[in-house]
Amino acid sequence: MLYPASEQRTPAEALRAAGESLDAALQGLEQLARDGGMLTVELVREIRSQAESSARTQKLILDAKIEQRRSALAERLATEVEVLLKGVFEDLEFTPEQMRRVNPIVARRLRALAKVELPEY
Repeated sequence: MLYPASEQRTPAEALRAAGESLDAALQGLEQLARDGGMLTVELVREIRSQAESSARTQKLILDAKIEQRRSALAERLATEVEVLLKGVFEDLEFTPEQMRRVNPIVARRLRALAKVELPEY
């Protein structure tokens, strides 16, 4: 095992470990063929297991990166909406009293917007 189970890895480290594990299994198969060895059912199962593990790890890492990007995009969009609304209220020259009245309305509408389900692509 390249990394102890209790050790935290970055996505790049996990991906590299999965790739190295699969590569080591394939190199072992190549060496077996060079040495004229026999391919056993157990060896094929082990290589298949390594390939499946590598694929699962890669998918998990890609999914995690996509979720991180979605989260960062949502945060950026929230900031942009806040800046836009402040600009609109300033341009309209809202008084402090008007701002106190409009803030809960805007907050309620934004919460409703945040609940909207977007389609997956």
